[in-house]
Amino acid sequence: MKFHGNNILKVLDKTLGRLIVLVIGSLNLKKNNFNLNELTKRKKCKILIISINVMGDSLLLLPIINGLSKLEFIEISILSAPENFEIFKNWGMFKKIFIFKIKKFVSLIWKLNTEQFDIIIDTCQWIRLSSIISGLLKANFKIGFKSEKQYRHYVYDLAIPHINSNWEFFNYLKLFAFLPIEKININTELKGIDKNYKKKWGKYILIHPGAGNVRKSWNKYENLIKIIIEKTNFNIVLTGKRSEFEISIKHKRLINMQDKTDLLNLNQLVKDADVLICGNTGIMYMALFNKTKLITIPGPVSTTQWFWPGEQIEILSNIDCSPCVFFGFDYKCDKKICLDNVSVTAVFSALKEYIE
Repeated sequence: MKFHGNNILKVLDKTLGRLIVLVIGSLNLKKNNFNLNELTKRKKCKILIISINVMGDSLLLLPIINGLSKLEFIEISILSAPENFEIFKNWGMFKKIFIFKIKKFVSLIWKLNTEQFDIIIDTCQWIRLSSIISGLLKANFKIGFKSEKQYRHYVYDLAIPHINSNWEFFNYLKLFAFLPIEKININTELKGIDKNYKKKWGKYILIHPGAGNVRKSWNKYENLIKIIIEKTNFNIVLTGKRSEFEISIKHKRLINMQDKTDLLNLNQLVKDADVLICGNTGIMYMALFNKTKLITIPGPVSTTQWFWPGEQIEILSNIDCSPCVFFGFDYKCDKKICLDNVSVTAVFSALKEYIE
């Protein structure tokens, strides 16, 4: 059972989760006897990073974790959402990777407690579930976000204010600021597979129409595809899930890879593409890490908070109420005016800047 996309679990997390976090925090089930100033004097420090976030959040963490892994006395383990396991598995910098499964919650807590971690760093911004996990685990020091009106910070020894107006990467950096990380390379290269899609298909534009939530998905991709086929000689490759956004067009230059890729194949498809067009979703970070030209249609999502330095064009709607989404769930309406206001002409014009 997955947390993300499960509305029942989200309601339970928002209501019952807040109460559980408050109870655990008030019972003071955490130790507070860890001297951060003496951290570098230790021969070994075992750190558990909790990242049961969506793919984009996990990708944003990689440059920081990569820098952390260079510290010889640090031993890093991670608690990952099932859908992000491949991202972390193929990185090779974790001592252990634990998979979060709600049905095995009790056995997971027991297993994690046998590891005797020194520090727990919870990277989730609003989920109370990760706070509950942090509170139930034994560790000398616990760090996590104090996010506005989320009531999730009571279990931490150090609660870092989460600021929506910040670039999210800076928010993450603050969680790890106490560690003597010497260098963080934001141009960290993602691992792909040994396959050349450009050699197979030639020049192609990758379109990823789904964005994890219908309220941040632009609905004019079919019209855009028709124009690209008519006015360019590029092939088009579709990725993502049909359940999120199904394309009905059939054409010899349209290659439909929806529901046919794992994360490693998806990353290679992004790497070999001439341009990626998508909404605000995790695949856009793949493009920026791989230095693939990117066109995004963020709609209600804050581009100040969720961006990455690189070659990209953001198609904004210039609606006064946008952006309204900062945590990933806090939509202010279901009307999608900010997305409907983006024309096919505007997106194709941006594409022409890249391919002409």
